[in-house]
Amino acid sequence: MSDFEMTLAQTSKRQKALCHNPRDKHKTQNGVRPPDPLTFFYGRQENPPSRNLLYDRIHCDFFPPLLSGHCRSSFLWVQGFPGNTSVTAEVPGKSSSPSETRDLTPSNKMMRLIALLSFVVVCLCATTQEWKSRTIYQVLTDRFAKSTPGTAKCGDLTNYCGGSYKPLTDKLDYIKGMGFDAIWISPIVHNIARGYHGYWQDDLTRLNEHFGNEADLMEFISKAHSKGIWVMVDVVANHMIGDSFPKIAPFNKPEHYHSCAVCPQSCNIEDWSNQFQVENCRLANLYDLNQTNPYVRDTLNNWIKGIVQKYKFDGVRIDTLVEVEKSFCLYHRTDFVQASGVFAIGEASNYDIQYVSAYQTPKGTMPSVLSYPLYYTLINVFAMGHSMNQLKDRFNDYHASFGDVDVLGTFLDCHDVPRFLSFNRDYKLYENGLVTVLFSSGIPIIYYGTEQYLDGGHEPNNREDMWRTGYNTNVKMYNYIKTMNAVRSRAQVWKHTQVERYVDDNVFVFTRGDALIATTNVGSNGPMLNRTVTFHPFKEGDTLCNVFFWMTDCIKVINGVLPITLVHGEAKVFLPSRMGPVLSQIV
Repeated sequence: MSDFEMTLAQTSKRQKALCHNPRDKHKTQNGVRPPDPLTFFYGRQENPPSRNLLYDRIHCDFFPPLLSGHCRSSFLWVQGFPGNTSVTAEVPGKSSSPSETRDLTPSNKMMRLIALLSFVVVCLCATTQEWKSRTIYQVLTDRFAKSTPGTAKCGDLTNYCGGSYKPLTDKLDYIKGMGFDAIWISPIVHNIARGYHGYWQDDLTRLNEHFGNEADLMEFISKAHSKGIWVMVDVVANHMIGDSFPKIAPFNKPEHYHSCAVCPQSCNIEDWSNQFQVENCRLANLYDLNQTNPYVRDTLNNWIKGIVQKYKFDGVRIDTLVEVEKSFCLYHRTDFVQASGVFAIGEASNYDIQYVSAYQTPKGTMPSVLSYPLYYTLINVFAMGHSMNQLKDRFNDYHASFGDVDVLGTFLDCHDVPRFLSFNRDYKLYENGLVTVLFSSGIPIIYYGTEQYLDGGHEPNNREDMWRTGYNTNVKMYNYIKTMNAVRSRAQVWKHTQVERYVDDNVFVFTRGDALIATTNVGSNGPMLNRTVTFHPFKEGDTLCNVFFWMTDCIKVINGVLPITLVHGEAKVFLPSRMGPVLSQIV
């Protein structure tokens, strides 16, 4: 049975899905009944695929996830073709082809599956497991690409700089050229003045006009999907802001927010070790939503469900997760995450593993969080020169604390922390940190401008405009990341457990399946490092080659030993020679 048929078979088991058959089910065009057998068209269009054919429409509301994924509201089209039956299913972002079609005859096994399905919707959505194979490129919509030509720097990084959806759409090939297959964009809703980042929302019912209109956003997502790129949208469920409550939509009453009576005099969070304050008081004077209020809870759930279904987002990143009451995001079956219907990753900015891991519950109702504890260790080790044993300890603690380390969002830079190069300008150390992010357990997230060596410090300097770089595809880091993504894909590292193979103060070696990764913290001016690895999965006589210098840097297992030499602080990624070079042009 094919994957497609298996999906249909699994869907047939979901008979309790919230589906209904509209009263006009039996209506036909021109009063003619559709002949048998039927054709089922799965899609999201409001009109049938061909207006000159007979059709019925069946609309299915959101229903619980298939396997470990979540599904969106969908339309199932029923059309008549005498003697010719097929199933057409749209699989957004899965491939360059927008649909898969199978021809059927009454004797075909698929015919019996269709009979079982009846009026149950077919759902082919990105699952949590499938997200593990992705690498995410994070952009700030306002900072990545603008419509007007030129490379002049933005004059005021505290205000809008002019980035929008249309020019971002035009740069999809630039992003895909590095091997990325997912993009994280800024929040899309309306903000108050100077809310270029999207986190100062005042109206959930309107789009941020600075980024473009609805058609621009839909075109961007559609074009991304056509290139096999999934789109993750940043969302805020914690707070709103405005001149006064009546001017905020849709939460325009004081009871929609937590009372300042239970907070410090400033009404702001002052003690970050006090979880009650964190969840009930204001973050930097932003009005803190009260998710225990039924109207607030239901409205937020309906809102996230609505924008995901309307714009066809593939995932959501939940801002300020730790400031939102846990009961809202984690414990209710009708929670915000499940309402979204897609993979969700939350921001839990904290060094403490136990604190952060609590948000990825055993039941997986919060599928993932950003890997902040690992981020701080990466900075300590690669930017500050601390012992690589810190990395070993961190990884061991991760496997002991998190429910699923392979779905955590790993990163070295983002919009909320200074860029790595603001701490240390050594490009070799930067490469080592990025190799660790791209090959260790988790879903890698690379911040825009990393490939152009942007080095801004604290915000807003770490939120530079991208056009100042000219989008140079010949710069070394652009091709370095391209190579890393190609190796990830070739070795399918997400299918394999990370295993430590060697560690000392200056070297950390680990494997993910066939990939062997060697990193160091000595930097470009450091000494030559010679190490022997005896704990490894390779056979006697196996040859492994450095993906960056495939023809000139290979090592061989002799007497069970793998000799590794690192020169000038380089990181190395090895694959078995039988796998062949990853790219025709290795940087």
